[in-house]
Amino acid sequence: MTPQLRTKIDELIALDNQRRSEDAEKYPDGILIDFGSPESLALLDDILHGEKSPVITALEKLSKDELVYVTALMWFGRGDGVAEPGATFDFVLDHAKSQFGDGSILYVGEKPLGYYLPRGLKRLGIN
Repeated sequence: MTPQLRTKIDELIALDNQRRSEDAEKYPDGILIDFGSPESLALLDDILHGEKSPVITALEKLSKDELVYVTALMWFGRGDGVAEPGATFDFVLDHAKSQFGDGSILYVGEKPLGYYLPRGLKRLGIN
């Protein structure tokens, strides 16, 4: 991992933590909204017409190789499936390369990166 990529990962962690904090303030009980209510219509409008989240914007700035690395690190931090205990990071990275596609940014962007990425770094022995 290059120092530049580490800086980008730290930025993603901070952006995701900020997003989740803001979501917790907006929706203290989670996003439990009655379908068809004014709240649900406002949320739908925000999703369809609102600005991109800063997390998605940051992910869009990554190169393909950087996004693949972030995806692998996220899976490694999650620790299940292909990244279950005993899996090597190189194995998970190869899997992420084989799974890369057009939806990768949105897929990664919806995950709790502020939780999974630090766990992945710790599992790699990087603080």
